[in-house]
Amino acid sequence: MCDKKRLEDFDHRELSGRTILLRADLNVPMQDGEIADDHRLVASLPTLSFLREAGARVILLSHLGRPDASPSSMYSLEPVAERLGELLSSNVEFVADPIGRGQPLSSDLVMLENTRFLSGELDNAPDLAESWAELGNLFVNDAFGAAHRAHASTAGLASAMRAKG
Repeated sequence: MCDKKRLEDFDHRELSGRTILLRADLNVPMQDGEIADDHRLVASLPTLSFLREAGARVILLSHLGRPDASPSSMYSLEPVAERLGELLSSNVEFVADPIGRGQPLSSDLVMLENTRFLSGELDNAPDLAESWAELGNLFVNDAFGAAHRAHASTAGLASAMRAKG
């Protein structure tokens, strides 16, 4: 039995009030701390709009560049969150912790810091995926450019959500 669904398979009532973990491909080119091309952000808008119109709360996970598993302002998703907010004409709550620890995550649209700032991301660490799974009810993988990778925020999170039930 396949437990995968497409967003179109969901009725808005099934998503309303639920917290969706959305793995998006927001790996945009940066130049001097500015987004050089926002086409990947624009490509994420239909999925974000669908979820938000359904009344879901969205927690965004993404990577940016290839940092060496340690925080660096050069690879921070904060400018990405700001630009996404402009495109949506809405506030995107940026959380500087890639796991969201110690944060209330109170907004209906939250972006966690770069998943690749965590050493367990590339290694598909089960404990990392389980930490993210605790934050939501459903997982949507909209990161086509990273979907083939067995990382904690893609394959690991899908498995952790399945195990969670």
